[in-house]
Amino acid sequence: MLAIFAIEELGKALIALWGVRNKKHSRPFPSHVEKQSASLALLAGVEISKMTKSQLSEIRNAGGGFHEMGPFSSQFAYARSGFFDDLRMAVTYADRQPKLPIEGAEEVGASMASELLDWFDLAFASVTNDLAMDVASTIFENDLGRM
Repeated sequence: MLAIFAIEELGKALIALWGVRNKKHSRPFPSHVEKQSASLALLAGVEISKMTKSQLSEIRNAGGGFHEMGPFSSQFAYARSGFFDDLRMAVTYADRQPKLPIEGAEEVGASMASELLDWFDLAFASVTNDLAMDVASTIFENDLGRM
């Protein structure tokens, strides 16, 4: 839960730094999902900014999309679908039947908290990567990579 909160708080700061809003949402403040997605968008931005034009063209020509651009691009899509918010809710409230997507439930374990904290560290360290920040703000603002 604390790892997700860390990712969410970093996402809040990123949204403020970017000075953008998700064009698909009319809320005056970002939702939990949007804040979580912003941090994962930065990690996806790092992946995408390292790719060459030919690599991007190869993915597009093979019929692939955003999810094939790297593991963090896929995690961003999970964040946009509400997976991490559902996980946050499952550990925050004492529900007998936690609300978790069935396909992701087997991945939830002790190692997940460590992995999420590693993602936070990577995202936090990437704030100084101007190209990744630009790519991430575009991904976030235009609601790209949704599942």
